[in-house]
Amino acid sequence: MKGKFNFMKSMMIGGLIFFIPLMILIVILQKAFQIAAVLVKPIIKLLDITNVFGIGAEIIIAVIIILFILYLGGLISKTLIAKKIIGKLEDTILSKVPGYDIIKKTGESFIGFENNNSLTTVLARIEDAWQLAFLIEEIEGEQYAVYIPGAPNPLSGSVYFLEKERIKKTNVSMKDTMKCLRGLGAGSNKLLKGYL
Repeated sequence: MKGKFNFMKSMMIGGLIFFIPLMILIVILQKAFQIAAVLVKPIIKLLDITNVFGIGAEIIIAVIIILFILYLGGLISKTLIAKKIIGKLEDTILSKVPGYDIIKKTGESFIGFENNNSLTTVLARIEDAWQLAFLIEEIEGEQYAVYIPGAPNPLSGSVYFLEKERIKKTNVSMKDTMKCLRGLGAGSNKLLKGYL
C-alpha cells in the first residue's frame, strides 16, 4: 500500500514539475498577447481593416508583433554584450536555482539547439542494472559525475559518482533520452541497440 502511495506521490510531483513551467509560459504569452492587442488597435484603425482571411486583424498583427519581438530578442542574445550579461546572470543567480542547468539543456535539446554544451547520454551501472544517465563531469582519478534522471519526470533524479568501468558512453541524443524516460522506457530497444 505504501509503495502505491509513493508511486502516486512521485507521479503527482512529476506532473507538477512538468506543468508549472508550461503554465508560466502560457501566462507570459497570454499577457504578451494582451499588451500587443492594445498596441495594435491604433494601427487597425489607421489601416481600416477588421479581418484577414476570416481571422481578426488584431490577432494577426498581435501575433506578428510577438514573433518579431522574439526574433529581435534572439538576435540581441547573440551579441557579445548580451552573452556577457546572460552569462553573469546565469553564474550569479540562475545557477543557484535547483535543476536550472538540466532544464536549460533539456529545453535546448527539445527545440533542436543541441550543441557542444548538451549533456552526453551514457549508461550507468547502478548495482545490477544499467540506467540511462547524463555525463556531467569527469573527475580526476578515473571517476565520473553522472546525473540519473527519473521517469517519467527526467528533471528529478540523483547524482552519482562512478568509476570509469561503470559507464558506457553512447551516441544517443539528449532529446531521444528524455523522450524515452518520459515514455517510461518505451522505444528502448531501438534507442539502446548495440549498447547493452
